[in-house]
Amino acid sequence: MDMNVEQPSPIDKKSPVPLHYQLKEYLKRQIETGQLKPGQRIPTEEEFCQMYGISRSPVRQALVELERSGWIERFRWKGTFVRKRTQTVTIKVMLSEPEWIHVLREAARRLNEHSPEQQIDLQINIMDYAQLRTQLIASVARGQGPDLFLGDLVWLSEFVGLDFLYPLEELDATWVAEWRNDAYANFIEMNSYRGKLYGLQCIADMSLVWYRKDWFEQEAIAPPQQWQDVVSAARHFQKPEVQSRFGLGPHPLAFAAGQAADESTVYQFSAFVYALGGGFYRDGSIHLGKEVREALQLWVDLVHRDKLVSEKAIHYKLHEISRIFAKEELALAVGGSYERNYIQEATGWSNEAFNKRVGFVPIRFGPNSEPGITAGGVTFGVLRQAQYPLQALELLKQGFQKELINRLLIRNLGHSPIRQSLIDDLGEDQDAFMRETSTLLTSAKPRPALPKYAQISRQLQLMIEHSISRKYSVDEAVDRASEIISAIV
Repeated sequence: MDMNVEQPSPIDKKSPVPLHYQLKEYLKRQIETGQLKPGQRIPTEEEFCQMYGISRSPVRQALVELERSGWIERFRWKGTFVRKRTQTVTIKVMLSEPEWIHVLREAARRLNEHSPEQQIDLQINIMDYAQLRTQLIASVARGQGPDLFLGDLVWLSEFVGLDFLYPLEELDATWVAEWRNDAYANFIEMNSYRGKLYGLQCIADMSLVWYRKDWFEQEAIAPPQQWQDVVSAARHFQKPEVQSRFGLGPHPLAFAAGQAADESTVYQFSAFVYALGGGFYRDGSIHLGKEVREALQLWVDLVHRDKLVSEKAIHYKLHEISRIFAKEELALAVGGSYERNYIQEATGWSNEAFNKRVGFVPIRFGPNSEPGITAGGVTFGVLRQAQYPLQALELLKQGFQKELINRLLIRNLGHSPIRQSLIDDLGEDQDAFMRETSTLLTSAKPRPALPKYAQISRQLQLMIEHSISRKYSVDEAVDRASEIISAIV
């Protein structure tokens, strides 16, 4: 609307309604209906006075109130303009990893800085790992799913099977193609289904055996190269005089072996199966073959025959072993690279101090054999119920900028990147732990990627726990698990 064109006056001087209020409401209606457009210049105070035959005081008051409520903006020497209305987009996120909050908030800040007309407001729901999966499923069932979720990599196939997630190519095929070219191929495969990418993962973890490097040096024990070296070292630290020297208990080695540790039990156990040359698939279905039985018998023997591992293994909870290791009650522990953070938090060790005291080795059953490495980590998915799927992906694209991930997650927290460009950026002088684990991640293998994985995992946990507790023999436990898993899938 051109307000310089002769228009019927909106001001009724005989009305009991104050003149400034009449003018203010009239201008608001013009803006709301689009007759006055964002960025359009409106008349000056003097021009309003001439147009409607009123004094400057009510005009000035109307404009002041419109400016305070955000309808217009005034610039010295330039004039008064209809304010460009800002759209606020609320991105709902559900996660259990608090360190990602800093990444997402920084990503939102950067997007808001470069796009003043559309502001992102984050609504982050953080909960315990044990609750996240069920809470996400429940929220989607109610039609109240978030825009984004960050969850365990092993959940992805289930959520794809339930049709919860967008294939990311539908949102931005060009960017996804670039992402594929930079990330490790095995992790792209783990985050894909039928050739389409559903999960975005830029850092990962791997199964390994921690050992006290400083104690090994003190005892003149060479760093372990394969599993037999781990067992031999554990037997050394089991000797009474060595136990006394380091304040150790009777069990120098630990692993998680029951439902109490949830997915960590399967994560650790899978590495032994892979190191023995086995897996969990045959002819496209779940198969618990001889390598599963061999790995399970090995664990049982470590507990009951060799007494190197405590029978409490079935009761260890998530992250409990890393805390016991940090308290210097263990010489060796089966775990994952992600536990470095928990160990450092418990001990207060810097990266340099950690690397001097602690070493790691993957599971390997021979000098020339392939290591058994279980892939782990968390991944982002964009839900089909998302109100703003494109903006949610833009948030991830901004958050996954190399500089931001490098600074907030890799250098500060020691996570291992799965993008070649990020590894190259570490440089030779950076933390050797990150470089070594990132290189080994190229050999990492997934756990069974099936829509009903959560139920399968529960049966594998029971199989391991029942064997260690001697409720069933190894063969009985494996046969029972096979029967139930066959019914599930």
